[in-house]
Amino acid sequence: TSPCARRSPAQQSRLPPRWPTSLAPPPNVPEYPGRLDMPVIIVTTNAVSADDAARRALLKAITQAGALAARVVPEHVHVHLVEGAFFAFGGDVDAPGAYVKVKSASMQILPEARRQLVSTVVPLLAKSYNMEPDRTTTIFEEPPVENIAIGTNVMVYRASMEMRNPPRHATQP
Repeated sequence: TSPCARRSPAQQSRLPPRWPTSLAPPPNVPEYPGRLDMPVIIVTTNAVSADDAARRALLKAITQAGALAARVVPEHVHVHLVEGAFFAFGGDVDAPGAYVKVKSASMQILPEARRQLVSTVVPLLAKSYNMEPDRTTTIFEEPPVENIAIGTNVMVYRASMEMRNPPRHATQP
C-alpha cells in the first residue's frame, strides 16, 4: 500500500500540498505527503552497458535523484533506460551520448531541484557509459496535471482523495 493510501482523510487535510522549496523532506515527517504525482525519467543512449548489475545500480541512483527532485517517494518514480539507440549527437554517430527526458506535473520539479537532478544524473551517465558530460541533453516536460493519468484515474490538482474517490456522474449508480 502506498503511503498516501494509508492516510485518513483527516490526516490528508492537514498535509501541505507540496513540501517547502527545500529538496529534502522535513526530518520529523517519516513519509512524504499524500501526493500521487509519478514523474517519468527516460534515458536514451547509443551506448550499451555490458554489466547488468551496473545497469541496475544506475536505475536505482536515477530513481533516488528523481524522487528527491520531484518530492515524491522513490516508488512513484518511473525510470526507463533505452540503450543501444541509433542516433547522432552533433552529427557524431560513434561517440556515446545520451538524451534524458524528465516528465512531471507542472511545477512539480522546482528550478533548483532541476539543477540538482541534472548535476546528479549527468555524471552518473558519464561514468556508466564512459561519455563526455556535455554529450548529454536533458529536457524537462511539464504537462498540465489534467493530461496525466495514473492507472485509470486522470489526475486533478485538488486533494488526492478526489483522485481515489472520483465524483460519481448522474449515470453511475
